[in-house]
Amino acid sequence: MKIYPGQTPKAPIVRPDKPDSVKKNGTTPSFERILTQKQEVLGVTDTQGVAPAGQLPTGPRIERVQEEALYYAEESLELMGHLKDVLESGAPGMEKALGQIGEVMTERVEGLISLRDKLAPHDPLKESVNRVGVQLAVEAYKIQRGDYGGG
Repeated sequence: MKIYPGQTPKAPIVRPDKPDSVKKNGTTPSFERILTQKQEVLGVTDTQGVAPAGQLPTGPRIERVQEEALYYAEESLELMGHLKDVLESGAPGMEKALGQIGEVMTERVEGLISLRDKLAPHDPLKESVNRVGVQLAVEAYKIQRGDYGGG
């Protein structure tokens, strides 16, 4: 916090033990009146009210199939991360692990296709799920073909 030398603006002193400590012309200033005065001084002309919590506009609802597709696609991407880790480790028995990962990827591709087909035609999530499925299919084929030394 910076403290600047010089006079500070005059502000009313409010003392909790004396509720009548802030009075001008015999009346206690209300928050709205103080706010209006400050807005006039600062030149603020348009203020937006805040809607109560029950009246907030709601965004688009996510459907159950969309939620499942997102979750399944996220898990599939994590599987791709696991494949990367296995390939980087170069540990003995990598061929067996790659074979298992390839099988799981093939199963996941089928699941992603099923979920993709359940999504609405105009749903932008459909294209994302499709891309994840295509990438999984390509990696599963590379494993099967032996590109990574396994399969």
